[in-house]
Amino acid sequence: MQKTKRRFGWIAGCVALLLLLVACGGPPKDLDEQVRGLEGVVKTAQADLDNAKKSYDEKLGQENYKFLQEYSAGERHSDSFDKAQAKIDEAEKARTERVKSIADNYKDERRGELETAIGDVNRLANEARTLREEPAMWADKILDAKSNSAATAQRAEKTATDTSGQFTVLQQATTAATTSFPTQDEAIKRKFEPFTAWNSTSATAFTDIQAELKKSNPNYTIVAANAQKIQDNHASILSEGPKYQATIGELSTSETHTLLDIQVDSEIEIGRTSWNEGSDSDTDRDYDYPPVPVDTETANYFGQFAPETKLATVGFWGSFNTEGNVDRGQWDKLHIDPKKDFPNGHDYAELYMGAVEDTYCHKVLVLRNGKPDTSGRPDPASNYCSKYDSDADLAKGIFWADADELSSEYIGMDTYSKPYGDFADQANNEATPPGMAYVGDANYGQWQNDNNGNSFWVFYGQYRLFSDLIGGPNPYHYRSEYDTWNRDYRRKDEPYFAASGSVPRYGAHSPMTGARFPNSSFTKSGLQDATVRNAGPVSRGGGPGGGGK
Repeated sequence: MQKTKRRFGWIAGCVALLLLLVACGGPPKDLDEQVRGLEGVVKTAQADLDNAKKSYDEKLGQENYKFLQEYSAGERHSDSFDKAQAKIDEAEKARTERVKSIADNYKDERRGELETAIGDVNRLANEARTLREEPAMWADKILDAKSNSAATAQRAEKTATDTSGQFTVLQQATTAATTSFPTQDEAIKRKFEPFTAWNSTSATAFTDIQAELKKSNPNYTIVAANAQKIQDNHASILSEGPKYQATIGELSTSETHTLLDIQVDSEIEIGRTSWNEGSDSDTDRDYDYPPVPVDTETANYFGQFAPETKLATVGFWGSFNTEGNVDRGQWDKLHIDPKKDFPNGHDYAELYMGAVEDTYCHKVLVLRNGKPDTSGRPDPASNYCSKYDSDADLAKGIFWADADELSSEYIGMDTYSKPYGDFADQANNEATPPGMAYVGDANYGQWQNDNNGNSFWVFYGQYRLFSDLIGGPNPYHYRSEYDTWNRDYRRKDEPYFAASGSVPRYGAHSPMTGARFPNSSFTKSGLQDATVRNAGPVSRGGGPGGGGK
């Protein structure tokens, strides 16, 4: 016990010294170089702005540009110089007040704050660069509108006409969608509004160009501005049109992701500090054992110990003992050799808890328009859990994926469902009973009545999997359940377990779960007691995105 105090006291002293050195030494080298370079960034931005203003004034003095002097600063966009100056002033303020203050009193925990402040200075300098270039470029466009007014008008007319043609195609698709999906009429109109605006403002802009050029003394800034507006609208409709058509196409598709199984792969990390008990000098040596793969029970047991907790010791004559609160049987499962790679001359050691690292794997079934779909399967090269995939499962639209959160509460349920007739942004991202998104669609089944007159949904044969997932003596969705989900849960992003009183029909706490998944890793590993979103006894370590290895 005395040695333990000395070891941790020595570590604490080293940590304090390191913190002092860091505080005295300022930011790390990579950040320090960036901090030192910011003064030059701001000075260069200021010098470039001054040169740009000088060059612009010289340009206005040229014979073919002199006509621009009669226009206001706003019409000429020369007010962009003032906006650029404001950006530079803001950058200098951020450098002197934020960056310098953090750097002069640097602490490692403020690294992110310093990086953000450095990024802001660079961003403001770049924004100033864009603004300072605007007046000269705009002057050229105005000159072109004056020198080639007829060609400018022709290009504007052609572009506006093409915009109108693109708009007509999209309008036809919109009309067809509202006819097929009348309940989505308002949503479709909202999504189509930008295209209506782009088309109408382009038509108005071309009319304004024609009117301006008919004047005895046209204002060519108006001509250039409207020509630019037509060009920008055309670019927008070409870029966003295909995306809009794909969005409209979402209405004609259905998609569900059903959680079929959960696998938690755990590894335990153990550390060791050894020393020569007879030496007066500091001989402490740290060693990290390779991570040990363990089952869920063992992971849960060691997960109760905080990092750095002493678990075992090596003492006189190489004797080995676990601490009084450590179960020797659980320790033996780790198959740790206490003296593996033991330094020569060392005769004492402590073994302590590192961490329990978990990897969460979800086995999902994806159906798109009722058919197996693996287009969203993660790349096996970077997806740890793909090692559990099989060709037979993939043919059925089933694959394993790394998960950031342990969603055991939703086993056997649809964790994503987008019914036919919905947009993707209207999809349910909370759990629903399996296949509920397909209920009411005649492509997948039909309503029938039992002997008591209760209405229930029967899936067609090719969708029998949903009936299997529902399970039990009545593998159906009753209309009352569907109506409750559709009315109270569908649009609220709330999970629906179809509970009768306090007993859920679906999910981890359903009495039917064990029967539905008798051979699953979920059932065999005792994950029924783990709750959703990184809660519960199996949640200890990081991973892909925070959930596991």
